[in-house]
This record gives sequence, structure tokens and C-alpha cells, in this order.
Amino acid sequence: MTGQAKLNPVRLLLPILLMLTLLSMSSGPQPDVPTPSLPHFDKLAHLLVFGLLATHLCRLYPGEETRLRHGVFAVVATSLFGLLDETRQFTNPERYFEWADWYADTLGALIAVAVYQRWTCYRNLLEWKPFQKR
Repeated sequence: MTGQAKLNPVRLLLPILLMLTLLSMSSGPQPDVPTPSLPHFDKLAHLLVFGLLATHLCRLYPGEETRLRHGVFAVVATSLFGLLDETRQFTNPERYFEWADWYADTLGALIAVAVYQRWTCYRNLLEWKPFQKR
């Protein structure tokens, strides 16, 4: 594709909704949600949710999902958002800043973007448009 890719504003909706949901959930006390009794389950949750956010950010420019700059943007933006969220939790007396959560956020973003950009089958599944005429 030549020139600059056009940002698809409709694709902005999912990452924005996900970020607002994350900010809302981390605003109050720890949610009283039953979790599996797996050790460090919260780190796995951070890794998966922030990986999802990075994938959505990587998908903002349709047709150019594998461009290095889009992947770097998605990882950096997700990592900064995770750091902002952890810092904001530090100001809440019922929550606390945890470096391991931020590391899990960033690692999730790195893994998700790498898988999305390198695994064509996965990328095609996410980009599949079931009602599009061929």
C-alpha cells in the first residue's frame, strides 16, 4: 500500500470502550469477583486484557496491520496506558501501584502484537468479514 494508511474511526470504538472499562474498574476498591485459585491469576488477566487492547490498537489502520510502526505504537500506547492506570490506582487509598501488573500489561501487549502481526491465520480470522460479498 502506498502513502499513508487511513485511520478507520469505527475501529477506535473498541479500544476506547476497553480503556474506559479498565479505568472504571480500577477506580474503586478491588472488585469482589470470584477468581480461579491459580497463583498470580491477576497477572494473567492483565496480560490477556492489555494484549486485547494492543491488538485493537494495532488494527486501527486496516490493510497495514503488519507495519512495524503500528505494532510499536500499539505496544507503547498500551504500556503507557497501563502505567497511567497503575499510577492512578496509587492515588486510591483502596488500591495500590504494582510494578508486576504493569510488566504484565506490557508483556501482554508485546505478545499480542507479535502474534497478530506474524500469525496470518489469526490475523485473517480477526479481519474476517462474514457478510462481505466476494
